Amino acid sequence: MLNFIVNNITLDNIGKFESKISPIKFGFICLTNSLIVIFTLGIFYPYARVRYLRERVESISFICDISCNNLDEFLEFHRKNSEELAKSI
Repeated sequence: MLNFIVNNITLDNIGKFESKISPIKFGFICLTNSLIVIFTLGIFYPYARVRYLRERVESISFICDISCNNLDEFLEFHRKNSEELAKSI
């Protein structure tokens, strides 16, 4: 499900995100995290949460569909807009 959601995210026709997490590896992490939390009576919950999130983040990448010049222009445009928004607040 995570792969499906992430693989359908695009960024203003500049590129898209891609997730390549293995369902078996992800299931194993969820199972072992659950066991760790149960056997430690919740003490290792922060460790399990970080382990879960690290695996999710490391499996996601961004694929750029355009040249670097257009990407630089895109980033500069959004940087200026965010600065203008911050000044108006």
